[in-house]
Amino acid sequence: MSSNEHETVEQHSRGCLEDAGTLLGGAKCAIASVDANREAQRFKYDLAAQQEMAEWAFVLVVLTVAQVTIGLVGIVSLVYSLQWASDANANMLKPIDQERENAHRQTRAYMLVQSDVLENGR
Repeated sequence: MSSNEHETVEQHSRGCLEDAGTLLGGAKCAIASVDANREAQRFKYDLAAQQEMAEWAFVLVVLTVAQVTIGLVGIVSLVYSLQWASDANANMLKPIDQERENAHRQTRAYMLVQSDVLENGR
């Protein structure tokens, strides 16, 4: 028995001893006994419910920590993926820039020759 149940039984016993001499007192004692038993049972149910809620709260804490961890891993992966894509894009553009520069040089030389030919009338 828990301490709360002992206190309930003690209170009930004191009340019954005081009122046990009369018929009305006996009836009150019986009703008080039933109420005391109900209160003790209610206390047990309440304690069991609190313990069950504590267990489920712990499960929810564990799941929340797991979700946060998975979310952080996802964010870090996304950042690395964007960085790798940016590096790949920069590496891909280098040859294009070189080709553009070569094309510009070739066109400029041709245009200068054409320009020189037009100026000299040849």
